[in-house]
Amino acid sequence: MTRLPKDALFQVHLIRVLAMLGIFLHHAWNGPHPDHLDGIAERLFGALFRWGGLGVVFFNILSGFLLALPHLGASRRPLPSCGPFMRYRMLRILPPYYLALLLFCAGNIVLFRTEWSAAVFTFLKHAVFLQSFQYSTLLSNMAAYWYMGLLVQFYLLFPWLLKLFVRLGAAQTCLLICALSWGGCEILARYLESHPDSALGMAGYLVYFNLPGRLPEFAVGMWMAGAWQPAGRSLPGIPFDPGFTAFVGGSLLFVLLGMPFAWEMRLPLLGVYKAACSFVVLMALFLLPMTAQWGSSPIVTRLAATSYSIYLVHQPLLSYSALWAIKGLGPFLALAFLTFTVGPACYVLARWIDKAVEKMV
Repeated sequence: MTRLPKDALFQVHLIRVLAMLGIFLHHAWNGPHPDHLDGIAERLFGALFRWGGLGVVFFNILSGFLLALPHLGASRRPLPSCGPFMRYRMLRILPPYYLALLLFCAGNIVLFRTEWSAAVFTFLKHAVFLQSFQYSTLLSNMAAYWYMGLLVQFYLLFPWLLKLFVRLGAAQTCLLICALSWGGCEILARYLESHPDSALGMAGYLVYFNLPGRLPEFAVGMWMAGAWQPAGRSLPGIPFDPGFTAFVGGSLLFVLLGMPFAWEMRLPLLGVYKAACSFVVLMALFLLPMTAQWGSSPIVTRLAATSYSIYLVHQPLLSYSALWAIKGLGPFLALAFLTFTVGPACYVLARWIDKAVEKMV
């Protein structure tokens, strides 16, 4: 077996692919089927695939980790200024996003008979990242694009967060962000319970699709970058400092103790618990030597490189499957059909988008 460099991050490739697979299966299972499914197997798979949507949490943690690593890790590069950082990140994410947005707005006009005015309005709203602030967009065949709004919010805040991480320390800053963000969500939730007619009612729902509700996920990734010590390991097989290692252990304990009560939890505690579960699974994958080995394979590397564009195209393509009358199939046959037809189509279209963008920029 080939030995991999200690500071290599090949495991990130496999984690990205698994996260994208979870999101795809989440939408493939829940999109064409009703919520009320008969049979124990269907209910179990329904619960499992609902949790597949937590692949977004994996992406958030990895985004914080990879963006912060050059500045909080061993190399300690100078902190980026807002202007150059935003230009660089926008040039990375906007061309594929706008191309996919244009393609599927046109596709909705042709296939779903969407009015031109509505399609243009949808394009403009998504183009300026307002979709994560409007509930109706979460019911469309581009609902997954809420994540783009969240990502841009994080990019805008990232240079300032880095300064805070450097000044206060990674552990202190992350824990402070978790306390303020999740604590604020708890206060809002309790307020809405006692004031059900409040104008803030929709904010109590949409906060989980925006900052600060999702900020702790990015912050944990940034702390992970500051704690990354591939050369000087605090414990055998654990390439992180003792503080972060203790945090991983505490998160695992929280997950195990909360498991009997998970089905009774409500937001925001349920969101915290799901984030903790995602973090524990991600860390287990990150530390497994097998993950890095598989992540270094050409197939996984290629899929990981295309994962962003696959995310952009997967839900609209799945929505078009309704035109194929797959509802007549059982849930498992429909899932298999979608996986082996729409799945490859997502990869082909994503590759086309990436190649088209390479020629344009």
